[in-house]
Amino acid sequence: MATPGSLSISTNPTNAHIMINEDYVGLSPLNDLEYKTGIYNITILSEGLAPFDTAIFVRSGVPSELAVDLIARKGEDVASNVSGLEIVEAVPVVS
Repeated sequence: MATPGSLSISTNPTNAHIMINEDYVGLSPLNDLEYKTGIYNITILSEGLAPFDTAIFVRSGVPSELAVDLIARKGEDVASNVSGLEIVEAVPVVS
């Protein structure tokens, strides 16, 4: 049996809702979730902030990390949410 890969997801701000392949998995940060090799769709939701959607490839035995700075929804006052944030793309971490 193949060794699963691991996936860690962090957000700024924390406590964002995380969905993987449309299944709710918890609040950020999430660490060392085990997944089989494959592509997984990630959705991150937090009240007052723009939803974030991406896909990440998890490889057997390789830790993957996704760090996301959430941004204000269009048309909302950034200062009333979180200012100066930008999205950080998924980067696999090779050990």
